[in-house]
Amino acid sequence: MKTSLKKLNPCRWAVSVEVDAQEVEASFKEAFQKIQKKAKLQGFRPGKVPLNMVEQTFGDTAKEEVVQDMVGRKYSEAIAKHNVHPMSYPAIRDLSIERGQPCKFVAEFDVPPQIKLKKYKGMKLVRPSAKVTDKEVDRTLKSFQESRGTLKATLVDRPVQEEDFVECEIEILKDGKTVQPKQKTQLRVQKMDGHEELFAGLVGMKFGETKEIAAKENVVYRVLVNAIKVQDLPTLDDEFAKSFGKESVE
Repeated sequence: MKTSLKKLNPCRWAVSVEVDAQEVEASFKEAFQKIQKKAKLQGFRPGKVPLNMVEQTFGDTAKEEVVQDMVGRKYSEAIAKHNVHPMSYPAIRDLSIERGQPCKFVAEFDVPPQIKLKKYKGMKLVRPSAKVTDKEVDRTLKSFQESRGTLKATLVDRPVQEEDFVECEIEILKDGKTVQPKQKTQLRVQKMDGHEELFAGLVGMKFGETKEIAAKENVVYRVLVNAIKVQDLPTLDDEFAKSFGKESVE
């Protein structure tokens, strides 16, 4: 792996990463082998689909898994190599990843400002007390898992459920007239203020189904579901903790 560190401004740095083609190809093969164990195609028993057919059918799914795994893992290795301590999640840009080619990306992140102290001795300070609840710990750990999670297409035919990710086409109409042409997008099916009707309408839809969902002020969402995906979270173990520069989950 090749890396370089660049200071964009005193509090904003960027690390460039390049992973050799052999490691990229190995990651793709591993992803296809995982998919093969669960894949279902007409004419084959589950888990018995030939690998070449898995590669032809589930290429996009494998690529998403490789991106999620490799970017997170190599970013962690890069910042550890340069001994920097980010204080924000990275913003990934200029990502390039294809089979047989090196993987390249740039991660931008914030770092603590460098402050030179002058006269500070003799000042009286009051240390505030703070208690972190178990619920806050669990919520934060879950957010760490979600940051490294991968999206996988459901391999069984079932309706949309809460917390699914839906690839769909949405056209917005008001008073029967189109105000936003049909656009492809990906939505996480969760309750959000101001979008309650859309959330309720998505739950229960099936792959390939088109539905008109009525909202407030004579607005109608015309939705076509193209794919239903679920988030596969990494195991919360010591290996996962080490990817964040910690020795253990504890």
